[in-house]
Amino acid sequence: MKGFGILLITGLLLLAACTTNATPTGNIVTTTGDTQTSASDAQIVHVTVVGGEYQFSTDTVEAGKPVQLVFAADELPGCSKNVMVPEYGQRKLITPDDNVIEFTPTKTGPIDVACTMNMYKGKLNVE
Repeated sequence: MKGFGILLITGLLLLAACTTNATPTGNIVTTTGDTQTSASDAQIVHVTVVGGEYQFSTDTVEAGKPVQLVFAADELPGCSKNVMVPEYGQRKLITPDDNVIEFTPTKTGPIDVACTMNMYKGKLNVE
């Protein structure tokens, strides 16, 4: 019986890790050559998973300008869909209808991006 209680608590914790309070931004994204902009002039970074790591279309973004991480939702395996950017308080369950995380980096250096289980990881550099 004690084992069942532990299993139940573990299941509830995993369920809580899959929830999100984030809301979509509704910004329109357009492509112009190799540079992408949006209605909010955000830096657009496309994200996929390769070999257990988040791969970014660009490794470097500018401080002080909004960043939109656009995830290839249909290509994300398992827990890589539960993404967090801890330094900027972002956490979201990525779905095909809600696949963007937006934040504005305020200082230079690396930003960690990881799944909520810390199995999938990536770093984005801010200059």
